[in-house]
Amino acid sequence: MGNRLLVIILLIGIFAISGTWMLVLNIADDMLEEQARSESLAWAQFVRRDLRDLDHILRGAPPTIQDIQTLSTAKNVGNVVWFKIYDHDRTVVWAKDFKEIGNENTTDYFINRVVKGEKFVLLNKEKKKVFAHAFLPIMAQNNFQGAIEVSLNLSHIAESSQRLAVSIASGLAVLFVLLLIITGFFARREIQHERALKEDAQQAAKAHNDFIAMISHELRTPLNGVLGALGLLNEAKNQEETAHLIQTAIHSTEHLLDIINDIIDFTQVSAHRMSLHIKEVNLNEISTELETMFRPAAEEKDLHLIVENQLPVNAIGRTDLTRLRQIIFNLIANAIKFTQDGEVLIRIKIDNRAERRLTFDIIDTGIGMSKENQDVVFTKFKQVDNSLSRQYGGIGLGLSICKELAHLMGGDLTLESQLEKGSHFNLTLPFPESAEEENDNQHVTDLADTSLEILLAEDNPVNQKILTTVLEKANHRVTVANDGQEAIEKANEKRYDLILMDIQMPGLNGEEATRLIRENYGHNQTSPIIAISANTMEEQKESYLKAGMQGCLNKPIKPVELRQAVLKFYHEFGELK
Repeated sequence: MGNRLLVIILLIGIFAISGTWMLVLNIADDMLEEQARSESLAWAQFVRRDLRDLDHILRGAPPTIQDIQTLSTAKNVGNVVWFKIYDHDRTVVWAKDFKEIGNENTTDYFINRVVKGEKFVLLNKEKKKVFAHAFLPIMAQNNFQGAIEVSLNLSHIAESSQRLAVSIASGLAVLFVLLLIITGFFARREIQHERALKEDAQQAAKAHNDFIAMISHELRTPLNGVLGALGLLNEAKNQEETAHLIQTAIHSTEHLLDIINDIIDFTQVSAHRMSLHIKEVNLNEISTELETMFRPAAEEKDLHLIVENQLPVNAIGRTDLTRLRQIIFNLIANAIKFTQDGEVLIRIKIDNRAERRLTFDIIDTGIGMSKENQDVVFTKFKQVDNSLSRQYGGIGLGLSICKELAHLMGGDLTLESQLEKGSHFNLTLPFPESAEEENDNQHVTDLADTSLEILLAEDNPVNQKILTTVLEKANHRVTVANDGQEAIEKANEKRYDLILMDIQMPGLNGEEATRLIRENYGHNQTSPIIAISANTMEEQKESYLKAGMQGCLNKPIKPVELRQAVLKFYHEFGELK
């Protein structure tokens, strides 16, 4: 049992980078119950032999504030930039043409692929040295700006863990490009808006630097919590201490995911790429959910949480449930965070005057804010006081995203506040009645005992293990394909009830494999194919649908969500036997 606990916690730090940690965390309890399984020894050996070899990569390779500043301040003497991350070394190279700065790792074939906007990873074995290389392009409005190269020396790492190291290299490159895009976008917006005035330009530069420092701090804080828990786990003396360390790591990784989700949501909203998914919603269920979710946090601070449900018995209407939850959860979490004593009131009602509208009021007795600061609170990347960021955390995106989402949904989010007396946020959204009641959840319940034949196309061996375990626990039968080509071969052999297709695979990727399966007129031409992807952008999801897929599951995926999604897609697109 001790070895299994150690495995689960050690994996958290790695999977926070690769986008798969949530599954590990959520099946932890299931795995702990299977103490007698014969795989325990093999998993323990995997930790001792392989994961410890990767420790220096996790500690030394992630991008830092200094890396961003190095790129920002490097002298621009060309048209394209190549930022190289070689273990602990960083190099910035500018050139007129990308081919001028190639090396032994970048043949003309690879260079041409990067310039076209492709991203890829490779494992390079030469003589006695082994390297993992990840190349990601930096694009702006479909124009090539440069590339990020992450190159990790794997010569001293066990061969069995080298494929995992390639995934880590890819994850580090993605994280770095994400930071560059966000900070670069912000800098351009500020510079374009305030270019005319020198003083305003200086303020923009300061805001830019503050944001870089803030996001670097916010990303490193939860990662430090994970690494700290990993280091202390070996010294844990009893089960209670071990459980506390596990919980610390879970909270840290959840916080890291929240930050990344905020950044992604910001880019989608700012680029007007976010779409809504309107469906029927019962607001009384949400009311119960809010009380269950937030009462423990309020009681921990000795706050009085009041939920005033002024809804009718049949409070059913149409809205985007995911975005509604996102707004409400953010507002309530903030109210609890910024209130030290007193109460947090949540009032829910439907206004049937003229257009049917839903109203949420979140009222607290917290620190409040002055009139001049109330406009700032909805401004991207800004907080009313930098000291609040240090005391309470956050990157200054949450409320601006909530405001944008409210407008996108046809409503509004407003604020009234008094310094040291509290704040009152009011959310109003259209909430039209449904023509008829949806029965999707009932159909999924009816299929709960259904055993499906599932083909899983996934190149990462750890993901294979996790996804297979989750599905087999739900009595499904799983066949694994290690890449897109193997998925096509297995799909030609027999019919599957459903295919789960990872998008990023070496050789033939998930989209290409899906197109070939659809064009093949074989056993699975009409079988539902579901994408598994860490890319949450709406345009990418549209691309998956055009390739012939029926939907997309975003990493990280919770086990319960995976099981429900499999049944849901099978009900909608599969054939009952």
